[in-house]
Amino acid sequence: MEVIRVCVELKVNVSGNYSNGKSPPSPVCVEVLNGINAHEILKMASTQDPCYNFTAVKTMWGHSVYSICGIDRRPADKIYWMIEIDGKSASVGIDSLRPGDGSTLVFVYKQLFWRQMKASSFTLVVRLTFVGQISAFSRLYLHRTTRHS
Repeated sequence: MEVIRVCVELKVNVSGNYSNGKSPPSPVCVEVLNGINAHEILKMASTQDPCYNFTAVKTMWGHSVYSICGIDRRPADKIYWMIEIDGKSASVGIDSLRPGDGSTLVFVYKQLFWRQMKASSFTLVVRLTFVGQISAFSRLYLHRTTRHS
């Protein structure tokens, strides 16, 4: 199997003392087998610099980074560890993200902003397909009423 080189960086993009006064460490590059996921790569980076030590929680979608370098995510403040690969936001998590040779993984500690849904109702359409058996199309309508004070 082919060996590739992947670099890992940390960035803190929040104001305030959320990072406990810590500065991000220097980038670390590791050599790994092609096809290794970001979770394993971050583990390997932590053997080169202890500031890359991390904790992750297992969810139904895979592992989610909880803390890196002793800096915890803060859901109440909407501050999380996000992943970028080669300058773009990753579309998958650390278990599914498999960088290529020369890639750079950046774990960014940042505050997320999203708007609260203001619609008073919505419709959700779900398509169910049973491969090799029966093909069915089903609609599920959810009606939700919200009150705004």
